[in-house]
Amino acid sequence: MFIVSPAGPELYMVAIYCTVFSQSFIHRVAHESEVDGTLAKNSVLARFFLKYSLKKASAIVTQSSDQKELLTSTYSCESTIIPNAFPLETDEAKYKIDKSGLLWVGRCVPWKRPEMVFDVAETFPNIAITMICPGEGEYFEEILKKAKEFTNIRFIKSVPFFDIQDYYNRSKIFLSTSEKEGFPNTFLQACIGGTAIVSFEVDPDNFIQTNEIGFVTEGNVDYFKQKIDDLYRNEELLERCSLNAEGYIAKEHNLRETIQTWQSLINAV
Repeated sequence: MFIVSPAGPELYMVAIYCTVFSQSFIHRVAHESEVDGTLAKNSVLARFFLKYSLKKASAIVTQSSDQKELLTSTYSCESTIIPNAFPLETDEAKYKIDKSGLLWVGRCVPWKRPEMVFDVAETFPNIAITMICPGEGEYFEEILKKAKEFTNIRFIKSVPFFDIQDYYNRSKIFLSTSEKEGFPNTFLQACIGGTAIVSFEVDPDNFIQTNEIGFVTEGNVDYFKQKIDDLYRNEELLERCSLNAEGYIAKEHNLRETIQTWQSLINAV
């Protein structure tokens, strides 16, 4: 039995191996591009192997209803929705932290659009912004150089996974600027920290708006900055979003329940 995530050469190799040796495998969708047809749009070979792998999978796991519907409409494949999950913090000390500033976390790749943070920093020079942005290469060096021009940006190349939650706990707002995502772990970590979210475009299953965790600005730059300002200055609204975030993740992304769902699926396969 194999479990493969995300889609890519590894998935294709596992699919071929399992076909030849009559083995089972589960594919877990990690990003919207895997199910909306864009992942392999520029390669006939990759497109063939992606469709082949999805059809050969013993089961497919999607992270949200949005992904499930896209997978069905694009590739005519069914899936089981299993939300991402994290162990929830029980340390009451986090509630005594005075939150401040904005937080952006993501790999330094163009589709996450880290350069948008610079526009925010220029608009709000008195608000501190933390950027945690691992990467390498020419694009990373350009982003790093630009970040150093702003006195209100603290640029951090990387933070160990088990240390990063504290940054969410201490921030007032988490910013998302990505073009597309799956169901980002960064969103869940923000919710664990009781941190409101302002997302430029991404809102899987409309969970941010439905649960009033923050705002989604439908790709409008001016509206994006306006909602950051509105939320940052309105302590009552910020606290309400914070409580909604914590309530949402406790209900919908409980690690214990997620483990049980995975166990049931694996047993069925």
